[in-house]
Amino acid sequence: MRGLGVDAAGRAGWVGVVVDDHGFAGAHVAPTLAELIAAADATGVVGAIGVDIPIGLVDGPKRTADVAARAFVGPRRSSVFPAPHPAVVHLDDYDEVNRTLRSMGLDAISRQGFGLFARVREAAAVAADPRVVEAFPEASFRAMGDSLVASSKKTWNGAADRIARLAGATPSIVIPAAIGLAGEVPVDDVFDAAAAGWSAWRHAHGAAFRLGDETETDTLTNRPIAVWV
Repeated sequence: MRGLGVDAAGRAGWVGVVVDDHGFAGAHVAPTLAELIAAADATGVVGAIGVDIPIGLVDGPKRTADVAARAFVGPRRSSVFPAPHPAVVHLDDYDEVNRTLRSMGLDAISRQGFGLFARVREAAAVAADPRVVEAFPEASFRAMGDSLVASSKKTWNGAADRIARLAGATPSIVIPAAIGLAGEVPVDDVFDAAAAGWSAWRHAHGAAFRLGDETETDTLTNRPIAVWV
C-alpha cells in the first residue's frame, strides 16, 4: 500500500514523497498538482494522496478542521492558515478580497494566506479523485512522536526533531541524500511532503484519524471536510 504526500514547493510547483509499507519509496517534483500525481502513479499507483492545502471551504468565518488542527499542534498553531471563504477564493486582487470580506462582516486575510488561493483552487480541481485528502504536516509530526513539536521547521532544532520523528515512525521514513530533482526544493517542503505521505499511507490503510467535525462539508460540492492524520 502506497501513500503520496504533497506540499507546495514555491516556483518548483509541488513536491511529493511516496511512503509504502517499508517507508520512503520515492520523491517527485512537478509544476502542477495533476502532473505530480501522475508522476507518482507512474511508479506504482498510490492508494491515498495527502495534500497540505485546504480542501473544502465553508460559508462561515472558519472551518472546524482548522480549529481542531490548531488545538492539536499546540505551539505550532500559527502554521495553520485559515482556509479562504468560498466567496473570495476565485479573486486575484488582494485588496478586493479584503473589501469583500469586510463587507460580509468577516476578518481580513493576510498576504501569506492570500498567496495560497491559487493552490487552493488547484487542489479543488483534483479533489474529485477519491484518493485525495487534506493533510497537515505539523499534525502528522505531532502524531508521529506522540508529543508536541516545539521548534520551527526552519531551525536546526526543528529540522533535527522532524528527521527523528520520520525515522521513528511506523513505517520508518528515512529520506536518502539523493532524491533527484525533488532535492532542489527547500528542505522543509520535503519534510512536510514526507509527513503528509505518512498520513496518506495511514489513510490508505484505514488507520488515519480526522481533525474537524465529521458533519462539516464543502459549501459547493458537499464533500466532507477533514484534516487526516
